Amino acid sequence: MNDDIDDIDDEDEFDDEFDEDEDEEEEDWDEDLPPTQELPDEPPDEEDVESSFELHVADTDATSGTIGVSWCLSRDLLKDLAANGVEDPQVVIVVAPEEHFHIKKEYRKVVPLKDLMAYVEFRHPGANRIYGLISYKGKKSARNHYLSKEKGQYESWVLNDEGDDFNVRFKDTAHKHYVAVDVPRECFAAEPSDAEKAWVNHFFRSKPNDQCNFRRRRLFAYLVQPFIMLVNFALRMVMLAVALLLGTRGLLSEWRSLFKILTYSLPATSEVFNGGTYYIRPDKYKDPDTLWEFITYCVKRGWTLPFMPLVAIPVAVVFATYGFVEVMTQVGAALGLIAVVVTLFVLIILLGKFIADRMIARAKTRPPRPPKKRKPLWYEQEDAIGYLVCDGMQKPTKVSKLPSKHRTIKLRFHELKSMVCRPFAG
Repeated sequence: MNDDIDDIDDEDEFDDEFDEDEDEEEEDWDEDLPPTQELPDEPPDEEDVESSFELHVADTDATSGTIGVSWCLSRDLLKDLAANGVEDPQVVIVVAPEEHFHIKKEYRKVVPLKDLMAYVEFRHPGANRIYGLISYKGKKSARNHYLSKEKGQYESWVLNDEGDDFNVRFKDTAHKHYVAVDVPRECFAAEPSDAEKAWVNHFFRSKPNDQCNFRRRRLFAYLVQPFIMLVNFALRMVMLAVALLLGTRGLLSEWRSLFKILTYSLPATSEVFNGGTYYIRPDKYKDPDTLWEFITYCVKRGWTLPFMPLVAIPVAVVFATYGFVEVMTQVGAALGLIAVVVTLFVLIILLGKFIADRMIARAKTRPPRPPKKRKPLWYEQEDAIGYLVCDGMQKPTKVSKLPSKHRTIKLRFHELKSMVCRPFAG
């Protein structure tokens, strides 16, 4: 249940609703470099690499915990992207503090190049750096590579161990850049009370990133969470009843966990079923070698099983209500019906396989389609080149300054969010 609830906090979920679906096959290289480029034995000095990608911010002294970031590229980089067939280049953005760096303190976003800008949040006051690079991967592949997490931290490395530069595998690439920004503590939101945070964040594994995130959780906590707690308690009572009917050994030591809803999660209460049942004797007998020894072994261990409440009570009720002959008749009819259903299911599977094989065989005999002529990519068009290429001027960091067709609902939403939702300091 926790995994489903955490989906509410996925900040890229809103973005995905407005991103166009892509059906093209995407290659997934081990390193996010141009396919023709190999890592050198020794990385060159950073001064020897001329950047073909730049990040722009309105002011390096932040006045808000969320700011707009724009970018520009060189013509050579656009040509290289086109030569490698990258239809939808992605911009990977990493925000990290300069002091006491750890990969868990990173904040990342992967956004399409055609957005022209993005809004990024800071998580730590003081000196921060915004790193950016162009990904040669497709949208889905880039997000899977750079945003996948394990045990609370990103699985891929973009920065070095100190967090003061890119990882060594990016040293010989020119499609990267960073800007330093100072963020005062006043840019962050005040923390809620400890009591409210305990209730609001009860079903969430991570702390809320900003005020909007916390407000969504608060709505859930006060409108939905009480009903979940009632269902949770009902399920615990069902588990208690089942444990009593089974006569589980773990019930004597773990029954208190069923009544401590805020302390023990529902999966943790399954320990009441540990140790087996009192109605199956402990396995202290010699392992059987012959059929007779096996029968004796089963009798010694399970002779008390018919007296288990979960078995004895239903059997007694059925026979007392319907009688022995009628019960056996109904059991036989049920077994016959099951046999018919299984037979029909197998026939349907065999028929489906036959039809699928015929369709595959017909598809293989069709003549191959002639290759389509490659259309110019969107960033090869003159109007796109005009606002993507670096020209020595500051690129717009506000939605109102972008070309009209790039003022998307997604960017307007993030612009509004930056005004009304301050992030929490990490």
